[in-house]
Amino acid sequence: MFNLEIVLLYLCVHGFFKALVFMCIGNVIRFARNYQDFRYMGGFVKYLPFEANMTLIGLINLGGLPFSFGFFIKHYTLVSTFDATNLFIKINLFIGMFSSLIYSYRLYYYIFFDTKKAKKAIYLTASRPNLKSKLYSTTTLESCIAITSLLIISCYIITYMYLSYFIYNNVNNTFSF
Repeated sequence: MFNLEIVLLYLCVHGFFKALVFMCIGNVIRFARNYQDFRYMGGFVKYLPFEANMTLIGLINLGGLPFSFGFFIKHYTLVSTFDATNLFIKINLFIGMFSSLIYSYRLYYYIFFDTKKAKKAIYLTASRPNLKSKLYSTTTLESCIAITSLLIISCYIITYMYLSYFIYNNVNNTFSF
């Protein structure tokens, strides 16, 4: 039987980690001087390592890679739909989950690890010695604090929701298909 609590957990996981990725990408857009086409960025990991790491954490959870919040909630969503739904819905769920992995990889690779495709002035400005930061990033302290606090608070809330749901419903063997 499909469970609405699992849907709410999924929406919380998706919402928190999507917000984390949006905050990081906002810093990337600010760094790229308001240029938003990520196909023409690249090599930003050298200049924005904090955002690269936080974006990776967010995309791992959005993509549902193993042992992340996204993995567990997508697993519970699939398990809860196996008994009650038809084949069309199951196939669409798998296609949606696989496509989230693809777009997460593309976004991360094109922005942070592809060859440098942005305007040369962006890289030259970021390489100036007076812009070196103690934060291991070229962004502001406030944005780093906001992103880190969002990650900590969201992990706390999601863990609390997971534990309260599974303790309340006495869920024991959920990993068997």
